[in-house]
Amino acid sequence: MISADYIYYLFAVVIFVVLKAIYPMADHEQLLFILKPTNMLVELFTGNSSIYDATQGYYYPDLHITIEKSCSGFNFWLIAFALSIVVSLNYMKTKIAKVLITPCMLFLSYILTLFVNTSRIVASIKTNDFVETFSDHPISWLHQAEGSFIYLLFLILFYSALQFFYTNYFIRHEKLT
Repeated sequence: MISADYIYYLFAVVIFVVLKAIYPMADHEQLLFILKPTNMLVELFTGNSSIYDATQGYYYPDLHITIEKSCSGFNFWLIAFALSIVVSLNYMKTKIAKVLITPCMLFLSYILTLFVNTSRIVASIKTNDFVETFSDHPISWLHQAEGSFIYLLFLILFYSALQFFYTNYFIRHEKLT
């Protein structure tokens, strides 16, 4: 007999798999929900303006960069969502809390993705400027290494923050769950 709690995990897995399956078929227009806010934040932090092209994404002529599908942070969003659901469902006691935590974590991981992805892009721009100051040859692997480091760092911090919140808040206030 399967425990009733597995239904909530199964629901989260279905969301994850469906979104993961849709992503390869999505184009820039379909990813505007994540690309546009990221672009707006990058413009805010860099002070540069972009030009949107439906086939390429957001192009920054002054920086010679394009924020496109592969820069959307979509996969990070899915991983952050999966991580948050696994952690959160362990602390939820009532059925209503278990049902409501899925859309809450989907939204929270989306907001986190916008912040982390913007941080990654801005850091990459600054690193690229720094490298160009000292070398005529770009370091091609640095962009991916920097992105991997930032994504991993923020996933660890997100996990730690969720664990801290649940152990310090939910255990003390068990009646709320």
